[in-house]
Amino acid sequence: MQRVSFLYSFITQTPSEFAIEAIEDTEVLLISAFDLDNIYLKVPVMERFFRKLFEKGYTYTLKRLNSRQSEPADVRYKKLIDTQPDLLQRIPLIYIASYLGITPESLSRIRKNI
Repeated sequence: MQRVSFLYSFITQTPSEFAIEAIEDTEVLLISAFDLDNIYLKVPVMERFFRKLFEKGYTYTLKRLNSRQSEPADVRYKKLIDTQPDLLQRIPLIYIASYLGITPESLSRIRKNI
């Protein structure tokens, strides 16, 4: 299960600058800030649960951004192959390239050299 949120927009209650387009059948769950606050009040243990969930998502995002800035594209591609090999069978390469932050042509060159 993948979790996606734009925490800044959620916290500040402002429109997100980003959008997500699902390319596979997807189940989407959502909650408003108002409803989440009500859950926190009624079930205090849920506040800790969501805090941990947000922390995990935040650290994953920072790790991914750091990887994108500090690692060459071929290293990022190899990590993707190692951690999620099934994606290459299901996702068009143009989306893989976008995820890696490179052009489809660059991805093609990387794949030829592996």
